[in-house]
Amino acid sequence: MPPYRRRASSDRSVSRTQFKLTYGNSEYLREMLEMERTKKELANARHDDKIAANREAVAALRSFMEKEDLSVECLNGGGVDDESFLEACPLEAFAAVKSDLLSAFILAHQDANDPEFKTMSAINKLGKGKLEEAQANVRKKIKVAYDCRENPNVLLNNHPHDLDLELEGEQESGDELDILHISLAPEVEKTPSGLLVNDEWVKYVMDLFELGDLVANLERQHWVLQLARRNLSVVAVVMVLSDHVKDDVSCLRLSDSLLSTNLNNFLPTASKPSHEGAYGYFDTIRGESARSGACVRRGMPVRGGEHLAEAKKDRASSFFYACFPSIHSSRAKSRTKMGHFESLRQIIFVGFDAKSDEAKRLDKEMSSGGLLMMSDSDIDDVKSSNKEGLTELQKHHQVVAYLFELGYDLAHSSRFNMSRNPGFEAILGVINSNE
Repeated sequence: MPPYRRRASSDRSVSRTQFKLTYGNSEYLREMLEMERTKKELANARHDDKIAANREAVAALRSFMEKEDLSVECLNGGGVDDESFLEACPLEAFAAVKSDLLSAFILAHQDANDPEFKTMSAINKLGKGKLEEAQANVRKKIKVAYDCRENPNVLLNNHPHDLDLELEGEQESGDELDILHISLAPEVEKTPSGLLVNDEWVKYVMDLFELGDLVANLERQHWVLQLARRNLSVVAVVMVLSDHVKDDVSCLRLSDSLLSTNLNNFLPTASKPSHEGAYGYFDTIRGESARSGACVRRGMPVRGGEHLAEAKKDRASSFFYACFPSIHSSRAKSRTKMGHFESLRQIIFVGFDAKSDEAKRLDKEMSSGGLLMMSDSDIDDVKSSNKEGLTELQKHHQVVAYLFELGYDLAHSSRFNMSRNPGFEAILGVINSNE
């Protein structure tokens, strides 16, 4: 965290206090630059994954053409990125390609000047479709991929970041970024507090920038996020009681993790295989937790097995798996990896036996013997949330698991947090099962 210092002038009143804000030092700025570069490297790595997936799709199309004894005329040497034969591919060739590879092909070949899709998930909503549907001009993946086959590959030589060029810029400007001073000095004519007492001016600002609409919008935040905000103090207490917090948090920077670096302070999920709740992954190489997750209606080790299966895949389905591929994945030697999945240990942040008497009280408000601070409205909202055939108690279990996932997520280092989900995905309707 950058040091902030407040210095009062001895010969002036409190209203004329002098403030000096010192933002960062060379060490802090180097840390921030390193974080930013890591993010850019991972963005380029995900771009490489998209290129590789398109190559698989093109290889599948070439294989179909050869199998059917159709002409495959390559005009650019016939390498992995020679797509000159695609124009001759019939609809039948695209119908023979796997659905996920069609998505990759479409992402690579859509109109560069007016792209219709920004993500794979947007393409997946089309559905693959059938050959008969494509022949009838139904816009599903087969037809969309066929229609864009003559477009150039927009992914090749088009990485999000030119890291070599940016590194040169960082090295040239690094010495100039050591210290930034921002002063609200005694000579200013109006202090912020002085401006705020002017009701007419404040109303003008509110109307000018439509801040009233912003406040109204904030009040419409999802109920479950408001519930979580009111109960983060509960999470903090449980962290302390569990001995999961570092001994002296006053020494930490804003970007540091609050969580203990001692793996022995956390129980392995295998020690309580049927427990539900919130879990984490501890990086034994760096000595700190890398992400948090929620697990309900099955044991945490089962969820761990699902994570391992994803980490072994040759294409990363999330940021977490891009950072920590399995040693059995073709991505194991990726230069942008943070480590191998096998160096992580799945640990329990909070776990409960869903069949225990204590867990059966999770649908109650704190004053009635429950865990969370909940209004009658909150309890009604939980009851009416996600229609997955869950019992009311199971829905409360889910809220508790998500709450602790979010709380531990906030406690992680901002430099080393591999989670990219917002939390409460199933309730908010933005679930990504692979995260």
